[in-house]
Amino acid sequence: MTNSRRSPAPGIDCFVAMQDGGRNGELGVVVEGRTGPCGTDEVRVEWGRQRESSWHRTSELRSGFRRGHVVQDRPRSNTRNTLGTATVVAGRRIADRDMVLVQLHSTGESRWLPYESLVRVRDAALQYRAAHIQPDAPERFRLKALAYALDSWNQITGALDRLDVDPLPHQIALVHRIMASDHSNWLIADDVGLGKTIEVGLLLAAMKRRRRARRVLVVCPAGVVRQWQDEMQYKFSEHYFIYGLDFNIRQPAQWAHYDKVIVSVDRAKSEQHWPAFADSGDWDVIVFDEAHHLSKIEGAAVTQRYRLADRLKDRTDSLIFLTGTPHQGKHDQFVNLLMLLRPDLRGRLAALNEDPSVVSEMILRNRKSLVTDAAGEFLFRGQTTTRIHVPLSEAAGQFDSALRRYVKQGYAASTAGGHSGRAIGFVMTTYRKLASSSIVAIERALRRRLARLSNGHGLDTRAMTEAEFDEMAETSREGEDGADDLAEVSDRVAAMGHHRSVFFQDERPMLVELCEMASAVRRDDRKLKAF
Repeated sequence: MTNSRRSPAPGIDCFVAMQDGGRNGELGVVVEGRTGPCGTDEVRVEWGRQRESSWHRTSELRSGFRRGHVVQDRPRSNTRNTLGTATVVAGRRIADRDMVLVQLHSTGESRWLPYESLVRVRDAALQYRAAHIQPDAPERFRLKALAYALDSWNQITGALDRLDVDPLPHQIALVHRIMASDHSNWLIADDVGLGKTIEVGLLLAAMKRRRRARRVLVVCPAGVVRQWQDEMQYKFSEHYFIYGLDFNIRQPAQWAHYDKVIVSVDRAKSEQHWPAFADSGDWDVIVFDEAHHLSKIEGAAVTQRYRLADRLKDRTDSLIFLTGTPHQGKHDQFVNLLMLLRPDLRGRLAALNEDPSVVSEMILRNRKSLVTDAAGEFLFRGQTTTRIHVPLSEAAGQFDSALRRYVKQGYAASTAGGHSGRAIGFVMTTYRKLASSSIVAIERALRRRLARLSNGHGLDTRAMTEAEFDEMAETSREGEDGADDLAEVSDRVAAMGHHRSVFFQDERPMLVELCEMASAVRRDDRKLKAF
């Protein structure tokens, strides 16, 4: 006997079964509703895995929900708010009405609800079973898994962002390693030419996706500030402002307008400009390019660049160093560089010789001989070194002997010690480097030295400080400056004598002779002809 009161029709996506146990107890899903010819509510139901469709009066149906089903409360009235999702606990039938006991996910309480207001939520179990109904289920599953993997990879590395770069495998792997690590201070020491700037751009893109790179400061040599700006702009669509060229800070509040900043290390380290950076606030990421110039020798020299990094390291959550030559055979300076990155590992770094494994926890290095393209082909095929014998001309031999005598006397003068003695020794070492470079380079340096003496400018009214000298000497020893830069540095150091205009007696006539001899060698430059 049925209730004469009209029952509400089950909603779309409601699970139903036949009242009399028909269709072998199969479960169906309501997909459509209508009012029948006799004014009764009818719904179209798709049954079982075969999804056979048929129309039924609501009086012919009952609840198809089973214990453990995840359901969503969908009120049939606009005056009641949904109770959210829930899990089916039990069911019962009262006065020809099916009721379902559910445990609400939002509050944990249990409520009896009419089955007609519930719809099945496609939880993991349902999606798994539904997938097997479709003939292309394996392919759909593979594509969904691939899409999820690609999305997860991009979340970590940013490698699939719309950037004007085609990242190489070693660059993507490096970014993935940093993003997946438990700390964010790293030294990237890839070989020269492997794209450290690109790696930084990819890393910042990945960090930006996680909202970890809003304020970024890049500290680099003055000669590459525009290069950094151009690469960030054209390859990663990020506009950086160059401090000292694009803007200056007169009040601390002005920093609020500059979140992406590039500054030359020499400008930032100066006492004139440091107060501005002292008021810049915290940075999400600070990048130091050519980080091997951050030099500190225990009990001796500490360069201003090192002091700058030491000041800034506490103002950021992520400190990134870039260098192709992290060690250079100078153990103490190498350890002090790593101390800036990971002061928490001070004890292990102090015992680096006994336990070098700590290096892998903060340094990432890719070698040219191992990197490949996306197809797995090696990018570099190695190099062939050929020694070319250049016979020494008579003029070149005479110049070499004269230059050796000059340098020997210079080194002898440097033994006097003190600041001037160190300066003379540095200049002599630089001249030796220039001589091994080319006759043009050494001739230019010698003529500049002679011109300074002839013009009476042997003494410099602005004496170079001890720290400035140490820093210039350290930069020159790196061997990365061009011949023109080395000549300029040596000329400036040569001008800093405190008590005499010449390094030693008879220096001026020796320089005159050397310049004349160099000019003769340059007119018959056999090394240049061999090249």
